[in-house]
Amino acid sequence: MRILGVVLLSLTLAAPAVCEGGAESPDWRDRASPRLAGWRSHPNVAALLSTLVPGAGEAYIDEWGTGMAQFGTAGGLQLAAPAFPGQREMDDLQDRVDAEVEEANNRAMFVNPVATAAMDFHLYQVYAAYRDCRLRTGDAGYDHPISDEGLWDLASAPFRPRHIGRVDFWRDLVGVLALDLGIASIVGHFDREDPRKPAELAADSHGHSAFEINFRRFDYGPGVALAEADFVAEHTMVGLGEEAFFRGYLQQELESAWGTVPGWVTANAAFGSLHYDNGDTRASRWYAASSATGFGLWNGWRYRRDGYRLGGPVALHAWWNVLVSNLGFFTEGPGKGRIDVGARLPF
Repeated sequence: MRILGVVLLSLTLAAPAVCEGGAESPDWRDRASPRLAGWRSHPNVAALLSTLVPGAGEAYIDEWGTGMAQFGTAGGLQLAAPAFPGQREMDDLQDRVDAEVEEANNRAMFVNPVATAAMDFHLYQVYAAYRDCRLRTGDAGYDHPISDEGLWDLASAPFRPRHIGRVDFWRDLVGVLALDLGIASIVGHFDREDPRKPAELAADSHGHSAFEINFRRFDYGPGVALAEADFVAEHTMVGLGEEAFFRGYLQQELESAWGTVPGWVTANAAFGSLHYDNGDTRASRWYAASSATGFGLWNGWRYRRDGYRLGGPVALHAWWNVLVSNLGFFTEGPGKGRIDVGARLPF
């Protein structure tokens, strides 16, 4: 979160983008009602304030009711996350040596949906303050429209036929899978940290008929069903929060400040770099950052293609994460050994 604060502060100083209405403008600029005073008309200030204190950006643009609701929701989620069943045991597990943690990860999974919701709601409300400031000031000073999609629009996007029923949704899903497999192959070519042969790795993946979720043991069938429900719920929240912030806020702002291509590339390079720590070896970290950058560029292009509306990118992000989670779950995680996969991902 401190990294995001630095990014937002830099944008506030370098490209304040004061939005003051009054000039002739295209139709999409005529949505502001009512106009804001000059000192309240900085979208980046609204975003920075909401990064520091949830809801503060909405209060800044005189939306006190929305700001108080966001503050209460974010605070409640942050307080509830540490009390989620199993979180204390997971914290203790993470304090042990790396080998034990790795072994535990191969036979068990732990999920805390409250913690996920807390983080992704924080990202969303930063975007919401930025969006509402721009809507209230008529998008003056910007080359592209800001979408008026709300929390429910984005949370339900992965399940709406108008997004997942489109041919280009499935084309993009296959496209990012092919891109990801290519990145994995390139990174895997330089990975010398695991001396075992693929056949030996495959042999290690058999024999699991039960596993643990949140420190409770489940038979294979019920365990898989619970894991799948978690993947869908968790990645709906992740897709919403990350797309709102990185595409809806950061890409929008950088494209307006630096131009379409430089802004698109820079925003999604930042998105990828923040995924570097997702790996636990040098090769897997490079894979995580490269894969996220490639996906970000693809989804950022989709965002532009969709007229800077977030529903389609949120849906693609959510189901892409579900697909990748399943690949890991059935090849390296607790569910391994119960299906055959035609490719081995070197991470």
